[in-house]
Amino acid sequence: MKEQLSIIFASFLIVVLLCSCSGDNTSATVDSSSKKPVISVDDELPSESSLQEVQSSNAASQTEPSSVHAYSSMKADSLQQTLSSQVKIDADVFIPANMDHSNLKTYQGEMLHLDMEIIKEDLFGADAEVTETRQETKESRFPDEDYVLWESADGSYLAGKGDMISFSSSKVPNVEQYLCLEPDAFEYNGDAFLSGKNLSFATEQESFTKLRELLDKLGVSISDDYLCYTIDHDTLIKEADIYRSKLVENARETEARNEDGTAITEDDILAHLSEPNYTEEDDCYYFKLFASADGYPVTRIENGIFSNGGWTPGSIANAIVSQDGVVQLYLYGIYESSETINQGPGLSLNDAVAALDEKYNSIILDGEYMVQEIAFEYVPISHGDVLSVELTPAWRFLIKHSLKFAGKMDNQVYTVDQYEYIMLNALTGEEILRDVGGV
Repeated sequence: MKEQLSIIFASFLIVVLLCSCSGDNTSATVDSSSKKPVISVDDELPSESSLQEVQSSNAASQTEPSSVHAYSSMKADSLQQTLSSQVKIDADVFIPANMDHSNLKTYQGEMLHLDMEIIKEDLFGADAEVTETRQETKESRFPDEDYVLWESADGSYLAGKGDMISFSSSKVPNVEQYLCLEPDAFEYNGDAFLSGKNLSFATEQESFTKLRELLDKLGVSISDDYLCYTIDHDTLIKEADIYRSKLVENARETEARNEDGTAITEDDILAHLSEPNYTEEDDCYYFKLFASADGYPVTRIENGIFSNGGWTPGSIANAIVSQDGVVQLYLYGIYESSETINQGPGLSLNDAVAALDEKYNSIILDGEYMVQEIAFEYVPISHGDVLSVELTPAWRFLIKHSLKFAGKMDNQVYTVDQYEYIMLNALTGEEILRDVGGV
């Protein structure tokens, strides 16, 4: 195993390490003193990489450049190959069942207005007393939309602004601080939870069905393809201990310091983490769901040029199901497909790989490039309208770019891994631009 070291600026060490694992960001934040979501207004619309679930009082904030690391609901093929550009492929390949590349369609898509009143009783319970806070906001992609926050006496809350819904029960297990579910997160550990194991309170399929029934009430159509992490307490304790050790080890190896120049101590590193004293009552399923375009998954990845109004979020749908039911739910940017606006023969997997090879043959490569994931998904492409999009079939590649450099102090060679997404229009082979600078 090659020695790799994350080079982390000391002043951001704790924030980066604790905020780079599993969640998607939302524009609501959590007040650490009151443990309640704070309504934040008049900010720019967040990017997919900054979208985050409003966590429960026990959960840590975590960011996600969202990825499809593995579908638990369908078997992945694998592909190993070295391209003429010297880009290497060692990837899981996810192609939805019955996908026919000889006849692909582009759909008209509209962002769905999420009316959280419909599922209020399902989430809080019929007898719960709920208080309401309402403010005007410019954050919603729907005009003249209020930001609404409902809270129950036990600390559960439901927040929404038309294009987003965020729910967190007071009974949500405190597990997310030790989940690093993205391949570019510090110390990714998602594979440990992709066991397919059924927990004692319900099977994975029963829990998925419960979620689908809830989302059907909202008019949210989700794909049969989903990703499910089975969070059992024994595995979580083991992974938490590894995670804590890695945090401390990394800080020592990088000689990280606080902003005042003092060395960061082990207590500093672990101060924001609770002790991993988990039991069977904390067992749960963490789902990443996919909005559906005629049954096919819609990407979770943003695209477009922010400066010209073409930036478009992906569709995010996350949930936690425990013995207490649906205890956390986050939806953002859900599109629904309507009429077909274009169709024809498209790129097969081999065609898409050839197009990727052509792209990298046209540039000078620095370092090593490794394709780790390939997936067929629909991508919402905007032409300036914040609500109407073209849902376009695409091949998405997750690529690890490894750079080596010598340390200034010890001349030791270090490797830094950077991750990027390349998306190719499956009808034309053209790259779907993802310059989201300025967000």
